[in-house]
Order: sequence, then structure tokens, then C-alpha cells
Amino acid sequence: MSIIKKFIAFMVCMLMVVGNTAYVAANSYKSNEKNTKYVIAQTTINKMKVNASSLNIRSGPGTNYKKIGSLKREAVIDTIDKSGIWYKIKYKNSYGWCSGDFLVQVNNTNDNNGTSNNNNQNLSKGDFIIIKTSNNTMAYYKDGILVKEFNVATGKKSTPTPKGKFKIVNKIVNRPYYKDNIKGGDPRNPLGNRWLGLQVGSTYGTTYAIHGNNSERSIGKSVSAGCVRMHNSDIKWLFDQVPKQTTVIISDSSQSYKQIGTSYNINLQK
Repeated sequence: MSIIKKFIAFMVCMLMVVGNTAYVAANSYKSNEKNTKYVIAQTTINKMKVNASSLNIRSGPGTNYKKIGSLKREAVIDTIDKSGIWYKIKYKNSYGWCSGDFLVQVNNTNDNNGTSNNNNQNLSKGDFIIIKTSNNTMAYYKDGILVKEFNVATGKKSTPTPKGKFKIVNKIVNRPYYKDNIKGGDPRNPLGNRWLGLQVGSTYGTTYAIHGNNSERSIGKSVSAGCVRMHNSDIKWLFDQVPKQTTVIISDSSQSYKQIGTSYNINLQK
């Protein structure tokens, strides 16, 4: 009888060991599965740098999501995904989202193996602005590297924005709106607070320009008299970046910025 009891006790112990082993194995599988997803999510990593005194990190792609931290100016981060203007980043031991309005591309990017990307040597040197009237967007490039993208407003059908290759020939702070005799700096001034005049045909920075606005709601639409409007905060930032003689390409193509640049013999990264 004692032998039978010992046998039963032995079998119970074995079942407990097997059960615990199965539990550990199941947890190990779940852990490995998470790690696999983590690696897949990082197959494309771009390095960006914070271009603001402080940048909020949020739990999702929008200001309605909870703030989970912040980064200081010049902080370099890895972006792994994008939703609109919001970038998903690796933040501490997890992930967060931050606005691309306050990020700039780091020229010397690394791939997933940490090796330097030296494919930039054939990129066009200088400052370039590409404007797409097809979706009312703009991109600013420095030495062929994408620095920042913007939403803009362009000309309506009756007064379209001119297409082609142009140069910025003047830069004016608080330009008056002569048509309605509105002084520069007046909140009613439809030109906003900055003017980047373009040489278009026989006009020398006096008719067409990239400028601010007096109606932020117009940005993203085809509503102007031919000029390119930006958010006032955006044009103020861009004004400080670009010099006179910066090349501006305006196209109604739906191609990528890189493809549009190539059609004008300008080699851009993407």
C-alpha cells in the first residue's frame, strides 16, 4: 500500500513540474513574440534633431494625447513611424509621439546596424524649396537633405500659382499691403509678418512670394491670388533659414519631391 502512495505522490510532483515548465515556456514565447514585433517596427530608422527649446512627447499622434515627457533643443532621436506631421519615436524604454514641426533631419544618418550612410555625396548643394500645388505642401531641403515639410495655401483656379523654377530675390519683414493701404505688422495684413519675394517673369519679388497670412484657416487650401501662404510661425522660421537666391520649384505634379527635383536636375535624398 505504501508503494502505491509513493507512486501517486511521485506522479503529482511530475505533473506540477511539467505544468510550471509549460507556463514558463508559454511566457518565453510571448516575450519572444513581443521582441520580434519590436524589431520589425524598427526596420526603417531616421535620426532627427529637436529644433525647439522644449518638445513635448505624447502617448499618441496628436495634442489630444497625454504628455509623457519632453526633450530639449538639439536632442537627437530615432523616428520609426509617421502619422501626418507626427513622428513615432523610441522614448526611454517605450515609445512616444512628437510633432515634426519641431524636428530637423540629421545629415549623417545611421542604418539599423549602426553603419554610416555615405550616400549623400552626390546630393545637390544649397537651399531648395519644392512646392506641390496638387496637395498644397512644401518641403525645404538643405544640401539635398529634407529639413522640414509644411502645409501651405496656393492659388485658386482663376489666379493660379505660377509653375516652374524661380529664385528668392528679396526678404521683407512686415511688408505693407499696398492694395488696401494696410501697414506692415497690422493683424489685418493678408501678407502676414514675412515675405520671400520670387522673381517670376518680369516681376522681381513684388508680385509673387511665399508669405504669411491673416487667416490661418486658409492654409492647406487653393485660395490665394497666386502667392504661396504659410502659417505665420512657419514662414517666420523659414525666413531665418533661407538666403536670397534660394531655388524654389513650384509644380502641380503628384510625384514625390525627389522626383520633381530630378526633373530640374536637382538631386534630393527623398
